[in-house]
Amino acid sequence: MRIQDIIDAWEQPSTPLTKQHVNSSHLPIELAAKLAALHEIYPQQTEAELASDLIAHALTQMQKKSGIQH
Repeated sequence: MRIQDIIDAWEQPSTPLTKQHVNSSHLPIELAAKLAALHEIYPQQTEAELASDLIAHALTQMQKKSGIQH
């Protein structure tokens, strides 16, 4: 998945997905501000959805670069 794929999905109307609940964590203020700014750009997505998509993308990229299989 490319980051553009994520952005394209964010620009579409949100559809309810079954997601596993993940405990919330505290973000450094700079990251929280960036996440809030993304939420202003893509208000149809929750901050949790934005963070989840970004984390999933980052983990996929790390997995590809390291050759780790899931």
